[in-house]
Amino acid sequence: MYKNKYAHTGTKTNDGKPGRPVNRDMWITGPDPIRRDKYYAYLNHKAQAKYRNELYELEFEDWERLWTDENWHQRGRKLNDLLLCRWEWDEGWTVENVRVCPKREYHKQMKKTGRKSHSHNVQ
Repeated sequence: MYKNKYAHTGTKTNDGKPGRPVNRDMWITGPDPIRRDKYYAYLNHKAQAKYRNELYELEFEDWERLWTDENWHQRGRKLNDLLLCRWEWDEGWTVENVRVCPKREYHKQMKKTGRKSHSHNVQ
């Protein structure tokens, strides 16, 4: 069973008591919990870019094409996990400038270009 990382399912409240019933058909993304989780991760990523005053032109459909269900489960913080990074750090988050790559590869690129790793370049 898939465990949501970003989106709350609404089945229980924080104190463990039953909460508001969930009607998955009413979700913007439809009843699929993985797609819902991707949507909330996308919204979080977009908000972080806005906070940092970075250009952000990715739409949710672009995000879904980049993060397939297969590679979505490989996201994480370990060196072999996947992340979304920019080709050119001085440019914005656009379809032409982003890719999904292993964190190890991202750090190699950072080292090669002499840039320090900044968490705002990854998601």
